[in-house]
Amino acid sequence: MRRHTSRATALLLGALLVAGCTAPVDDDGASPTPSDTAVDGGTSAPLDPDVAGEPPLEGGEEPPLPPDDAGPTLTIVGLPAGGGAAGLVDDAWCGAIAVGQAPPDGVELEVTGLRTDPGGLETPALACQDVPACLGSTLSQEQHLCAVAVVPPPGADQVRVAVDVRLECAEVTACEEYRASVTPGFWWVLDRPLEAGPATAPSDPEVPDEPEGADEPEGPDEPEGEGSP
Repeated sequence: MRRHTSRATALLLGALLVAGCTAPVDDDGASPTPSDTAVDGGTSAPLDPDVAGEPPLEGGEEPPLPPDDAGPTLTIVGLPAGGGAAGLVDDAWCGAIAVGQAPPDGVELEVTGLRTDPGGLETPALACQDVPACLGSTLSQEQHLCAVAVVPPPGADQVRVAVDVRLECAEVTACEEYRASVTPGFWWVLDRPLEAGPATAPSDPEVPDEPEGADEPEGPDEPEGEGSP
């Protein structure tokens, strides 16, 4: 009888040892994952996405690199450019201009704005003389002509226009060399078109001439034969 009790006690101790080495089971019957276990006194330690990084793409491919920039850009305020006589388009003077020094291959000039003297004049994007408007166009070695249009102030004989451009180049040295080869700060003088007529100031209204004999009326003539008493 004593031998059987000792054997039962030994079996019971063995079962308790096995249960203590077995991980606890969740309510759904699954064993906890390593990320769910307690660390440092019971504080959970989820994976840090900044440390873990993004998972690799399928097939072992590397993530694509971000696209490169379009390239370096420089500007020229007052590009040397000029043209011939302007024409009249609606209320604007419009003339074709040519870049004084055409850009080389690999350099393009984007027209970013027109400035006027007197300042603040309207510069509509008009095409004339068989060339496109300068505003919004890109000039290159093949196409270095564009049209400038200005609405002049009343009675003006001429206005001045400056063309501002942004250089677009594949290599920064090409932009720097071209900008160094031109002199910025150029103003093109746009003369009044012939079809606009002479720039004369409005004259004062003419006063009509008085008709002959319009002097003050004379007094009545004295009767003939009447002398003094």
